[in-house]
Amino acid sequence: MRAIGPVNNPSIAWFDPAGGEPTPVPAGFTADPFKALDGAVRHFNTGKGCWIGSMSYDLAGFCEPKAVIGPGPAPAEPDWPLMEFHRCDDLWVLDSAGRLRAIGTPPPLSESPPLAAPMDLRFKSHLGRIGYTDLVRQTLALIRAGDIYEANIAHRLIAQHQSSPRAIAAALLDAASPAHGAYIELAGDGARAIASASPESFLHFHAATRTLRTRPMKGTRSVTEGARAELEASAKERAELHMITDLMRNDLGRVCEMGSVRVVHDRVIEPHAQGSLLQASSLVEGTLRPELSLARALASLLPAGSITGAPKVRAMQVIRELESLSRGPWCGCCALLEDSGDAHLSVAIRTALIDGSTVTYPVGAGIVADSEPDAEWDETLAKASVLHALGTVVDS
Repeated sequence: MRAIGPVNNPSIAWFDPAGGEPTPVPAGFTADPFKALDGAVRHFNTGKGCWIGSMSYDLAGFCEPKAVIGPGPAPAEPDWPLMEFHRCDDLWVLDSAGRLRAIGTPPPLSESPPLAAPMDLRFKSHLGRIGYTDLVRQTLALIRAGDIYEANIAHRLIAQHQSSPRAIAAALLDAASPAHGAYIELAGDGARAIASASPESFLHFHAATRTLRTRPMKGTRSVTEGARAELEASAKERAELHMITDLMRNDLGRVCEMGSVRVVHDRVIEPHAQGSLLQASSLVEGTLRPELSLARALASLLPAGSITGAPKVRAMQVIRELESLSRGPWCGCCALLEDSGDAHLSVAIRTALIDGSTVTYPVGAGIVADSEPDAEWDETLAKASVLHALGTVVDS
């Protein structure tokens, strides 16, 4: 099943599990992508397979209509799907050599495009240091005016390549060893793909107990001498995580049974990206209400609060006002939905969007009252450190 089209004109189609061209939506489906996802998952449930796919940040228009005000940013180029899911009765994984291999007995698969080595991509921000720090200053002015408490503001690192999407994904995932990696080739000619080396879990759903868990992250440091002590002692980073933890607790409260939502861990600092980065996270859980499916819960929970800000709706409005391009799959989520009902969804950060010869790697930072513009720029580049596996990042 896939949902395609820009936010203001969505259309829904689905794929037969065996493949083939998209067919019209069956009777009873609507232009609500969450209803379509719910129906397709139920319809195709064989008890042994799963769905793998992506959900765009731009679904915010369905989840929080009040966040969509004014003309907004220009559409992303290309126009990425709002939602795309592939039915996988046989699971496929991308290995470190950039080849797809199967778990189980797969249908025949054509050879992967050859890897291009070495890669020497040159990533450059579409805003640059001056443009990005100006957005940070505008955000700080809104915070000081009492308009918001925090907003996650981003820019895009862009490079041209002559390799294949699978080669880029293999290099990125091998370098990052992510906790929640994903590689998704979009329907079409194979030239468009999402390669996500995300460290952050958006949601884990355990169907048997109906437990929802989320692990928001706030606070990033490159691993240098004293970095852990600095992150542990940072009042700014601690307050930022506390704010988003509270936001996620409130979000889960919208879909979970009354009294079931609790903060399991309020702050844990862990290594990521093969130990090159330190990240602080919390853990919040609750019990999904019995009348709600996971798809319907997602309509209330997307996008993740860790990549919007607080208050959530106003932060989303600020992002829409300040960022020059729509986010597309970045800061949405990558998802594995099992026929058992269990689900694993990551926040699509540390994520490369590959289209033809262009690789786009957006990066952002949470801006709060005591943020320093140049320090926030530096934090975004720290989050892009894994790109050194592909080439260089221009610091200007």
